[in-house]
Amino acid sequence: MTLHDACEGVNAIYRDCIDNAGLWGKILGRCDDLKFAFDACMKKEFEKVRLENKENAKKRMSGWKERNAELGLGTPGA
Repeated sequence: MTLHDACEGVNAIYRDCIDNAGLWGKILGRCDDLKFAFDACMKKEFEKVRLENKENAKKRMSGWKERNAELGLGTPGA
């Protein structure tokens, strides 16, 4: 897992909390709010990457369809 730049600050604060809270702090959930904030940040960043990948896939697929049409080939399943 790569850590996105936007979430590094939240992760650093969360890690500091974990280091300072100790075992009982972890068990009692003293850093849970920071963990939830970090998870939300990562989810938002992964969604951005997913949407970028989806757009790139659409471009690749349209290019593939154009090349097949130029060659007189149909699309699979059509």
